[in-house]
Amino acid sequence: MSDGQSHYQAERGVTMAFVAMSMGIVLGVSALVIDLGHARLARRSLATATDASALAASQDLALGRNPCPPPPQSPGEMFDPDAVRASTAGRYLLENDPDAVLIPPCEEIDTYHYGSKVPEKVGGRIIINATRTVDNSFAGAIGAGQTIEPSSSTTAEWGPPSAIRNLAPVGLCLRGGISIESQPSGSPLPVTRREPRLVDIFLSISNEIPPTGTSDPYIIRLYNYRDDQSTRGRCGNNTPSNSLLVDFNHGPFELQDAVEWAENGFPEPVDIDGAGQLGLTGRPDHPCILISCVDAGAGDTDERSLVFDTLRDSNEFLYFPVFNYWYRNPWDQSRVHLVGVLRAKLLGGDYESYLEFEVDVSRAVVDGVCCGSGIGTGRLSVVSVCAVDPNENGACTWAGG
Repeated sequence: MSDGQSHYQAERGVTMAFVAMSMGIVLGVSALVIDLGHARLARRSLATATDASALAASQDLALGRNPCPPPPQSPGEMFDPDAVRASTAGRYLLENDPDAVLIPPCEEIDTYHYGSKVPEKVGGRIIINATRTVDNSFAGAIGAGQTIEPSSSTTAEWGPPSAIRNLAPVGLCLRGGISIESQPSGSPLPVTRREPRLVDIFLSISNEIPPTGTSDPYIIRLYNYRDDQSTRGRCGNNTPSNSLLVDFNHGPFELQDAVEWAENGFPEPVDIDGAGQLGLTGRPDHPCILISCVDAGAGDTDERSLVFDTLRDSNEFLYFPVFNYWYRNPWDQSRVHLVGVLRAKLLGGDYESYLEFEVDVSRAVVDGVCCGSGIGTGRLSVVSVCAVDPNENGACTWAGG
């Protein structure tokens, strides 16, 4: 064999060894990339699952239900798998990631109470922690570990809304006179005023806990004050009526908009958190400079009838904004300051002298913005994710109690 051939074969051997080594590196990197991709997808799936679980759990808490499985009997133990599947928190976790494992504890923290007679829990938060095991299908073969265990944590809160979507376009005066036409015989609203007003319903719902699911509904009549001061239940402050058509857009009143909102509700969140600053019967230091002020007016008879007929024909419980102050600005626009919301179904009335409502006093979760003071919202709550990392929990409304 010549020297040239020997040199060629030596170079060929080095090249083959280099190629083999390079292939090993490429395969190893590819294995890591594939497994890292699997891990990333697993973390994303797990985060979606803890988000869904935390929101469902906070909604259960807002409605007075326990969303968690029974705690483990001993520290360091995990939840019973059957109990996890039977709980709201576990069910929503597993529906979004069947391989997820709920990590103890699962319990409500930082609750907030409101109420002058019987303090009622109106807000809190819950943290859902979960993990899962992901196999390293390829990387394990090169010594990178057979499995990894990604984890996820989501904090959700619930509490009184500071703003609510889907409001009906009719504002009700907080000081408007009412009569109670029907209520459960075993649980009357504790209204003692000789001539009760709508504010009494608010205070009753907030401070007392009437039973839900009773056959006898709570039915009230709200009496309108218009031009005759002797009319029952005058709102005060020269308000043109105890029930006003509300224009959430702050522009010229458009009947078409009011009818659409009567059918579907106003889609944008409307702020009602002024009640937290002012109290139910307070008034702004400067009339209607708060964002919770909206344009409103009595409307003529035809306009009122069309909007009220639409609300009545829906035969659904809707969210009616409640105002405590009426103001006419220098541009001759009527404005009201919203301090609360009443969940009710408009049953009818002659519209000019009174409106008749069925009032819902049960707990309900609404579409809105968390969280407000609890004043003026009865037993309505909103839920929201407020942190996706335990280090971010300080941003939650109820953090710190």
